[in-house]
Amino acid sequence: QTGRSVLPALQPIYQIKLSERKSSILLEVLKLQTEKKPVELIDWTDEESEMKGFLQCLPYISQLR
Repeated sequence: QTGRSVLPALQPIYQIKLSERKSSILLEVLKLQTEKKPVELIDWTDEESEMKGFLQCLPYISQLR
């Protein structure tokens, strides 16, 4: 409880349930945002675990080509 009240900025703004395959719609919404917001990815399958590892690296990457 203390962590939640002290660090509300770390709470995710969006949750993407990967099993529903609607992340492309959310991507379009995120492109319209003026600042970065936290996103929580949930419901990973074994196939998607490698993608999860890659996505966790994104905050440390300045540019993808």
